[in-house]
Amino acid sequence: MKRRNPYAHGADLSVYPTVEVMIDAYVHGYYRTYPHQAHCPIGPHPEIPPGAPAFVIPQLLEAREKAHAVIVMPRRIVLARFARRAALKDIERLEHERALLEQTPEMAPVAHWRIELRLVHCDIGDGVEARAEEHGIRLALYRPRWLAIHRPRNVNSREHGIVLRRLTPQRLEKYAAAHDGPLARIADPAERRRIKARYIQDITPKQRQERNSKAMRTRWARLAAQERSEVNRERTLSRGDLTTAEQRSALARRLNDSRWGDDRARLARLTEQFLRLVKR
Repeated sequence: MKRRNPYAHGADLSVYPTVEVMIDAYVHGYYRTYPHQAHCPIGPHPEIPPGAPAFVIPQLLEAREKAHAVIVMPRRIVLARFARRAALKDIERLEHERALLEQTPEMAPVAHWRIELRLVHCDIGDGVEARAEEHGIRLALYRPRWLAIHRPRNVNSREHGIVLRRLTPQRLEKYAAAHDGPLARIADPAERRRIKARYIQDITPKQRQERNSKAMRTRWARLAAQERSEVNRERTLSRGDLTTAEQRSALARRLNDSRWGDDRARLARLTEQFLRLVKR
């Protein structure tokens, strides 16, 4: 089923979000756990004039042409361009950026991975779909509501090790080394189930706890408010806690009053000590 465009076709450009908003919401919403960089300089390094000051070299590197977004995923590089209303010139620009990306020295560790061209748009002009299909460019409709609903709920941590602000060769080498191994292609579903069963038997208690907690978080996020309330009620009854919601609320209120009372008493003592010091 074709997705409905949230924007009116052929509307004035002022009703569409700006390209900067689209880049920030799309890249950081979908791909924030992958190495990515917005407004990424691409192309070969410019010639450095002899005797140029050290501070000039970074400026020359940044002065290269820039792509809207470059996202490095396992075994593929997504070169994305954003347009409020996609036109044929965006197709030509993506082809030009592909050639520049292949010559970018910073992308050398992952240069052997395939490059996927993607054009993210709010509206689309005549002939763009046919031209994009000819050039193997994927069209993606910018859908902010869908993006807000399915935005990843995980919190970035050190274990990811791939949440980057800039695509540096050192970090890309580490990422490429982690994903350059042979692909495990298992066509037989029965063999896939046997491998999964062996994995579950061999994991440590800590890994099992992390796996179960992740599954529960995913399941809990998909439940509606009423379903979560029913699950909580069943858990309460299974623990033998027969207190009502009003009783639990009153207990929580008394605990909060006790805690806040201690805080107020501590604040009063500190205030009294401060006044004594001031009087001296």
